[in-house]
This record gives sequence, C-alpha cells and structure tokens, in this order.
Amino acid sequence: MFEHVNLEYDYSNYGFPGAEVTQKLVTGYDQSVNVTAYTAQFDNHSATMSVYSTGLVVFSDVYPDKVVIRANREFKPGDDGNLHLVDA
Repeated sequence: MFEHVNLEYDYSNYGFPGAEVTQKLVTGYDQSVNVTAYTAQFDNHSATMSVYSTGLVVFSDVYPDKVVIRANREFKPGDDGNLHLVDA
C-alpha cells in the first residue's frame, strides 16, 4: 500500500459547538475518476482515507466536535471528478 503520503494541506473544520453535523452525498459522479476508500471505526471517531485515480489523497478524522481533513496537495474543483468535496 502506502509507505508515506505527505498530507501537508489542511482543510480541517474544528467544529461549531452545539451544532448538528450532517453529511450530503452529491450525485452525478464522474465515473472516469476512481476512488478507493479505507475506513477505520473507533469508539469516539472514524478515520477515512480516500485515494483518487487523479492522484489526490484525502484523509479525514471525524470526531463529535471537530473534523480533521488533510490532503496530499492543494484541492482543486474537479480533482475528484464531479463528486466535489466542496459544494459550490
């Protein structure tokens, strides 16, 4: 698998106390971009690493009060096909 991936770009959200966090899946995914997801579930958080065929690697660690998101390079819209990480 991976010996080392430099996740130097930080897209973290350190939470909004008292807010409800929801997740939305955007439809219309571009099938030309393949994604492999690796997920680990813990008692109080879950960690996911998504590896895109474009070379983008995104790691997210989701806690009840914050979300830590790191990427191996600057994220650009379309880097993950039409399934955009950021809803424009």
